[in-house]
Amino acid sequence: MHQRLLLFCLITVALAMPQGVRAQYILPGQRAGATYVDLIPDKTVAAQRPGTTEAKDSLDLDADGRYDLRINAVVSTVNFPSFSESRVMPLHDNVSIYSSSQAPAILRFAGNDTIQQRIPQPNPPLPPNAWGSRSTIYAYGPSWLTRAGNNPAGIQSFGYWLDGQDGYLGIRLRSSTTGSWRYGWVRIQAITNSTNSTTIVVKDYALANLALAQRTASAAGWQVAPIPATAWVTVKPPTPTSGQITVVDALGKVHLSGSFSPTNARFDISGLAAGVYFMQIKTTREAFLERMVKE
Repeated sequence: MHQRLLLFCLITVALAMPQGVRAQYILPGQRAGATYVDLIPDKTVAAQRPGTTEAKDSLDLDADGRYDLRINAVVSTVNFPSFSESRVMPLHDNVSIYSSSQAPAILRFAGNDTIQQRIPQPNPPLPPNAWGSRSTIYAYGPSWLTRAGNNPAGIQSFGYWLDGQDGYLGIRLRSSTTGSWRYGWVRIQAITNSTNSTTIVVKDYALANLALAQRTASAAGWQVAPIPATAWVTVKPPTPTSGQITVVDALGKVHLSGSFSPTNARFDISGLAAGVYFMQIKTTREAFLERMVKE
């Protein structure tokens, strides 16, 4: 199976203004600011009765050699009572999917939604929706896109993916338990024919290139001044150190980059247009993000 990997140079950045709160988001289908993978051909798993009653495959979303998601189509081996499920399951605790916290039915995102840390809850929020990882989601069984059952009460179908159309799975991934989340999406089509067959088609996915720093620089004791600025900005760490800075706008476009040292941490921003920017500060040990205003 061949994969076409497209790397886009823009970085999507969002930083909430009050109290130094951080935010990151990605839109379903967004490719700018993300590592995008188009699966050619589509990754398809299908189960049917009679025939193959269970099929599975896996996705390595960040190409680090470890699988992140399991795609699983399963139908019962008997005609009655019977069931079918199309499942997508996180394989470790550094990947999460957005689902109902107790079903767990996987939520489906559309093109006008936003995939981010805090997502508005349904009204009433029973059960609430949440980001679920392997250890938090399996208390209620496998996470599923669609579920159909045939029992004495009749045939019943559940899930947000029953219409057979493409939808977006909300995902987030981090490199370690102390790392920052990168948000992304997986475009999936789930096709369920009662309890006799179910098919999952994974078409493409994207993962944001930038995981935002866990703290702002100012919250960690750094000084970035003056803010707002007109010509020069000075970066002063709490203890002498060296590193790099990158200044980007709200769309992730890089406008300025350079290095700083204990003896030289002053940057000329006179060439920037007036507006709001974000300064990415990186040292050998830490990374921060700081909002900057140019007048």
